[in-house]
Amino acid sequence: MTLAAGLVMVSAGAMCFGGAVLARRWFGIAAAAIMLLAMLDVAFLGLLPPLVWAAGLLVAGLVLGIDLRFGRSARGCGIPDPSGATPHPGLERAVLVAAALAYPATAWLLLGHGSGSGGGSGSDVAGAAGGSAGTAHPGHGAMDLLTGVLPTVGAAALAAVLGVLALAALRQRRRFLSIEAGGMAAMLVAMLVGH
Repeated sequence: MTLAAGLVMVSAGAMCFGGAVLARRWFGIAAAAIMLLAMLDVAFLGLLPPLVWAAGLLVAGLVLGIDLRFGRSARGCGIPDPSGATPHPGLERAVLVAAALAYPATAWLLLGHGSGSGGGSGSDVAGAAGGSAGTAHPGHGAMDLLTGVLPTVGAAALAAVLGVLALAALRQRRRFLSIEAGGMAAMLVAMLVGH
C-alpha cells in the first residue's frame, strides 16, 4: 500500500468518525471509531491482523443495519446541519444504508490486504507452489470470479453510489451528510487502488 493510499484511508475514516459525532448517532460513532482504528492500524501500525479488523467491521456494519432497521423513526435520521437546510429523510437514509453496506465491503478489502506483502491471490500462491492454477484446479476461474471480481466490482459500484450521494447532499447543503458519504467513498476508492 502506498503512503498516499494510507493517508486517504485514515483521513476518510476520520471524516466518517467526525460526521457520526456531529450527527450524534451513538451506534454510528462506535462503528466509525472501529473503522478509523482499522484504517490507522492497517495503513501504518500493523498491530492486529487484518482478519481481526475485518471481523470488527462486519459486526459494526451489522449493528448499523440493525440500528437503521429498528432504531430509526419514520421521519428520518435527523442529522443536524447549521445551514438550516430542510432535511430530506430519503437522502439521509440512502447515505446511512450505503455507509452501512460499506463496512462489509471494507472488511472484504481488508482481507485482501492481509494476504501477504505482494497482495497475491490464492491462484498466485497455487501457481508458485507448482504448476498453473488453471490446470491444477478445474473450475478455479469461477471461484476467482465469485471471490475476486464480483466483490471488487460491487465495492467500486458502492463507492460510486456514495460519491453521488455525497454530491447530492452537498447540493442540498447537507454538509455533514456529504462529508460522511464522501469519506466512505474516498476510503473505498483508496482501498480498491491499494487492493
